[in-house]
Amino acid sequence: MKIAESKLSFFFANHKVIQKVAPKILVLIHGNGAVRARQWSRKIILNSSLEKGSQLPFIKMANDQGYGAIVTNGNQELQRMSPEDHASAVWEKLITGSCCDHVIIIAHSYGGQVTMNLARCFPGDFLHRVKAVYLADSVRYGMTGIPLLDQRLCSISLNYVTSDRDCDTPIEFEDGIKSISSGTTSHEWTSWYSLPSIFGNIRTLDKDLSRETSTASKFDHGEFRDSEFCAAIAAVELNFDKNLHFRKVQKPKERSGRMNLDIKLLLLIVC
Repeated sequence: MKIAESKLSFFFANHKVIQKVAPKILVLIHGNGAVRARQWSRKIILNSSLEKGSQLPFIKMANDQGYGAIVTNGNQELQRMSPEDHASAVWEKLITGSCCDHVIIIAHSYGGQVTMNLARCFPGDFLHRVKAVYLADSVRYGMTGIPLLDQRLCSISLNYVTSDRDCDTPIEFEDGIKSISSGTTSHEWTSWYSLPSIFGNIRTLDKDLSRETSTASKFDHGEFRDSEFCAAIAAVELNFDKNLHFRKVQKPKERSGRMNLDIKLLLLIVC
């Protein structure tokens, strides 16, 4: 079923990611429902704290480790664009054609299904560019159905599920993706509780990959400690009265019969 062009959908990204020169990229994909870009759980933001319910700590830690960040916004305009099509449009704009060959995905809840759809749409990227997929109590309706791709996904993915066991404790799983305890029995809290483990795994992965290539060491990781990036996201989250510039990007090319999708790219420049 064709999807009408979206005039409201937007996403966040570091400038280096927008310019397609970031050597490493972290993609954050929230779940379905009321949550928007920058949020894992509105309930936690309202009842506990912005830090624990938002994606800001993930973005800051990613920037500190030399990653540019992409923050998707798949629930912004559901009447015209599904979360899957939103993520595909963002991927095509920022990762397809970029110099980055080191992508990590963190996805909560329905974000797992969005990730599986991305793998179907961009199998070459998931076979070669995507180095790890970290899911927080993921909702998925099976794998991609492509044997080689599913094998790759199972080898690079971890699903942090609800459990009363300590974080990182192995949990029985059935669908091929390894499951471990997030350290909480609450679905909404799985992202926050798994944060230290996820970034510990990312640091280990970076060390392992650095032995294979010295490319990452040629870049100044300080470039990704983008104060404007985090300030803009925090300003929107806290409803500060900031002037944010929007820029329309060109429509992506058609892929597999999918209609061209019109998205807005939020330039993270605080006036």
